[in-house]
Formats: sequence, C-alpha cells, structure tokens
Amino acid sequence: MPHNLVNRPLTAEEAGVHLPPLPVGAAKRWIAKVLVAKHVRNSVAFLGQRNSRGEFLARGTAFFVSMSAYEYNFPYIVAAKHVIDDMPGDNVMLRVNTISGIARYITIPKDRWLTHPDHNEEKGRRRRYIDVVACRFDFSHRELDLTLFSEDDFISDEILNKYNIGVGDEVIILGLFFSHYGEVKNIPIVRIGNIAAMPDEPLPTERGPMDGYLVEVRSIGGISGSPVFTHLAVRPEKTVLPAIHHPKMEHKDLAKSDRYHFLIGLVHGYYTINTKEDWVSHTDQQVGDMNTGITIVVPASKIIETISRPELLGHDIQRAKETMENRIHDSGARSAAIPAPKAETSERDADENPLHREDFNRLLGAAARKRPPSDQT
Repeated sequence: MPHNLVNRPLTAEEAGVHLPPLPVGAAKRWIAKVLVAKHVRNSVAFLGQRNSRGEFLARGTAFFVSMSAYEYNFPYIVAAKHVIDDMPGDNVMLRVNTISGIARYITIPKDRWLTHPDHNEEKGRRRRYIDVVACRFDFSHRELDLTLFSEDDFISDEILNKYNIGVGDEVIILGLFFSHYGEVKNIPIVRIGNIAAMPDEPLPTERGPMDGYLVEVRSIGGISGSPVFTHLAVRPEKTVLPAIHHPKMEHKDLAKSDRYHFLIGLVHGYYTINTKEDWVSHTDQQVGDMNTGITIVVPASKIIETISRPELLGHDIQRAKETMENRIHDSGARSAAIPAPKAETSERDADENPLHREDFNRLLGAAARKRPPSDQT
C-alpha cells in the first residue's frame, strides 16, 4: 500500500519497522521490577468466623511481624482493631496457608488482641482512634507458608528522607477480596495505588480523629488490616523540574533502593460518599454508598508502638534477657568447676577471661547490642 494514500498514522508493520524481541536478561530484570515478590504476598492471612453451616467467612486481613532482641525472635500478628470489634462472639478465626496448599484455621480469643497504648475511643477532647491491634504468635508455624517481616522492613524517617518517599510514590496493598478469597486456601490479591497525602493533620473518621497517610487505590472492601508497602522499583532519578527555574523550586535527587518494599502501615478503610450533600458540588444524581478511592493508612510507627507494649514485646524481651543471664551464669559455673592450673595466673589473664564475673555486664551488653524496637523509634 503506498504510504501517501494512507490518511492515518502507520503501524510499525505497515512502515516496515520490525522491533527485535526483548533480550532475555532485560526481560528478567523488567519482570523483577514490575512484579510483586512472592514472599511479600505470603505475608498476609485472613480473619473471619464460621457461619452456621461451618463455612469460613473472611472479614479482614492480618499479617505477621517478627521482632528480635537478645538473639531471640518474637513473632506477632497485626490486624485492624475495628475488624476484631465488628465480629460477634468472643473469638476470631485466623486462616493461614500451609506449605501443603491447604489452609489452617486457628482460633484466637478477642481478649488476646492488644491496642495501641494511646488508643482512646471515649468521646471527648482526648479521643484518639488508632486502628491497630497485635497479639503474640505462639503456635507452631513450621508447616505454615508465610513471611514474617522484621523491624528492618518498617519504613522510618531515615528511609523517607534518604529515598525522598512522598506524594505520588507507588504503593502496593495485599489482602482480602470479598468476592474471591479461596475455598481451601487464602488467595490474597495485590492492589496498586499511590500516596495521595503524607501524615499531617489528624484525619476525620466516624470513629474519631486518626493519624495516617491518604492513599489512592482501587478497592471496594476487604482490605481492612492489609499491609501497605512502598513499590520503589520504577522511579525517576530526579524530581520533575519546572519549565522555568525558580530559586524556591525544590530539586531532589532520588536515590535508588536495593529494597523495593518497605512497610508504611496498615489499611483502616476508605472514604465513601453516601448522600448528595457529600459532593463538593451538589448533584441530583443518586450516589448510594460510593467509594471515593481514597484509603486511610495507619503509619507503621503505630504498629511498632503497639507491639512494644510491656504486655507483648516488653514481656518477651525481659524473658529473653533472663534466659541470656542464666545461660551466661551457667557457663561461668561450668568454667569454675574445671580445676585451675597450678601455674600462677596473672591479673591481666583473669581480666581477659570471657567468663570472669567482672565481664558479665560486658557480655550481656554485647548480646543485647541490637536495641529493642522501642529504643529505635
């Protein structure tokens, strides 16, 4: 076909342009940057209850966090408080995937879930709703197919500043989809969105003022309690500069991160438009319960502060400390039971003996060199 007779843009094939396929190495790199890693998808489980027919009805999402101190790891389950409160009865059911591909059901009493220390639902000037609960993960997890995130995976002010994470950055949300969450195992879905507003003034909610991010994401329910992660795979190298330079315009270089996913928080819920008066411009259109697409995300710092309560991490750290002290003490007792050599031991040699009583505090300090999260936040 003569090109001059075609009154439209030509396709590559019509123009005789043949694009080579993407090299295998480049394709693998592109896939690695775009797809969400499997271990991240394995970080969630579903919360719900059984109905009268014995069927599991999922109501929200939970995920797993591991803290460490004194060479011990302490796992916890994290969820949204309102999900636990909204389920009837005294217990909730956690459904977790196993390595065999069949979900396991674990019953957890409601009174085991602890709130943030500053949480206050009573109406008044000091009312503050913090939609986080956590409980100790004290059952066997060897056969479970899950990922526990450590405190190093939580976003911090240092990480926010280092990588200039802010409005417009892409995030991923993993969690429950009411219409399809699996018959024999959990099937979490991945939602993609972006940060719409950073934490600033308290956000108005029907449960009270709340601190959090605003994230724009496609969702119609089921994500309450879902973990929210950054997705730093694809970012520009610099912030967009204005066409005309101005000294007050901000210019930042965006550092590349080897780790794409940092936990920024958990989902509380999304804003809805229920009446015509909720529109900025009033309309005669019947809107019903319309999802605005804007979701509140409780900051990761609130999760750390909840887990760090004396009844949870504080108790576990104290127990680990006592175990470490007993272990060091027992090692010293066994060493003392060994007959000392007849040759004289200098004072300097005694001081260098790692089991010497005077070195007890030094050893204990070295074992606890990784400070507990409550000291890091």
